[in-house]
Amino acid sequence: MRRVVAGVTAALLAVMIVACGESTALGSRLLGTWSLAGFDDHGTPGVTTGTWTFNDDASFAALGTVTYPGEPTDSLRVGGTWLERSATSVELTVVGETTVWAVTFVADSVFLSYADSDGTVRITLQR
Repeated sequence: MRRVVAGVTAALLAVMIVACGESTALGSRLLGTWSLAGFDDHGTPGVTTGTWTFNDDASFAALGTVTYPGEPTDSLRVGGTWLERSATSVELTVVGETTVWAVTFVADSVFLSYADSDGTVRITLQR
């Protein structure tokens, strides 16, 4: 699990390039600071603390912790840039690596999902 968290953190840290421009509807809804409410790593839910902030200058930062069952707490310190790709997806670039995340809003929560060959990573943010 720690390898996967490190990989996701590296992927998120790769979010350093973004086109400048105005936010559209999705971007406007993402802006601001969210509570980090969940981090599900390929089917294994972690207990989370912290915040995730999407800034209007196309940067983002996530600060907190993730603890998976039977494992020590991992620090989550990720920053980079974000770019709206469509009404339902966003690119996150961290340290030169860009990943595309599906975005779903439900009430006061937003779910970011990224699928790879090992399964899906799902991050839950709440206002």
